[in-house]
Amino acid sequence: MLDTFECILTKLDVREFSSENVPLEIKMKILEAARARALTNPNYNFHMIDAGRVVQDMQLAAWNFGVVSCLFTGINVENLRRDFSVPEQMQPSIVVGFGYPAKKILGKKNRLPLDEIAFLEKYDTKLDSQKL
Repeated sequence: MLDTFECILTKLDVREFSSENVPLEIKMKILEAARARALTNPNYNFHMIDAGRVVQDMQLAAWNFGVVSCLFTGINVENLRRDFSVPEQMQPSIVVGFGYPAKKILGKKNRLPLDEIAFLEKYDTKLDSQKL
């Protein structure tokens, strides 16, 4: 198991899944991570923020068990409704795939150093970790 910080630093979006099934116990833990945050309500202006937070929690919980994930965009809602029997009154917010990676995941994320993207108090004031 990874700790939360390690999950955040190493989690990648993966679009190719193997045919290996994710065990029910892990699926239930991923769903429990969503339930702990609660579902979104489109009657509130911030429901998409809540949806994003739910998905992030699910993805981090999945990655903790070596299960990868990816957000799917460009979804045809009518096909989604037909293929998965989604009722008309429900509005899908986000579609996420979970599974084991088809290919071995190599290395860590390639990101810019923190001092190149974060500033202290105002833009272009270099971040000095010694002064934080």
